[in-house]
Amino acid sequence: MPEFSSIPPKHHNQWRLLIFIILCCVLLVYLLKTAGLIIAIIIGIGAFISWYYRPNYQEVTTLRASILLSVEDIQEVLNQYQKFSFGNDADSIADRTLYRPELINKNSRVSAISAFHDLYSASENFISRVHVKLEEDLDAAQLKSLLYITDRRAQELQQAWIMARQAALTLNEE
Repeated sequence: MPEFSSIPPKHHNQWRLLIFIILCCVLLVYLLKTAGLIIAIIIGIGAFISWYYRPNYQEVTTLRASILLSVEDIQEVLNQYQKFSFGNDADSIADRTLYRPELINKNSRVSAISAFHDLYSASENFISRVHVKLEEDLDAAQLKSLLYITDRRAQELQQAWIMARQAALTLNEE
């Protein structure tokens, strides 16, 4: 999982702030008794509301949606190769038998084709790891890093697919 090593760790400043608020509330109750208890309850409710409705909630939701769109881009290329490899329609059969037979060869000596197959295999694993990563409670900074990684992977796979198709067609024309 070297791709995910660039995602920054989640900061625990939120927990420190929560502990500080709790300590202040305890101190208020100790010093001011009943009035301190009322003030502590108000502070506690305010802290809970601000904690629960964090301002970056919308950003986190948007980033998660963007990551899923990038994963869909990766999946689209994987599906295109699956259709090329196993499609029963006339275009797919003609493409893999007449125009680009080398593209189906996973052990091809053509660098563009072998690079695509390497990226294809890695991308299948990558998609499942991204879904697992999205199950975690990630903050906006971590999601931005994951989005960058996912976008880069989608772009690399798309370019490799185009180059492999061109290389296979060129090889067949020779």
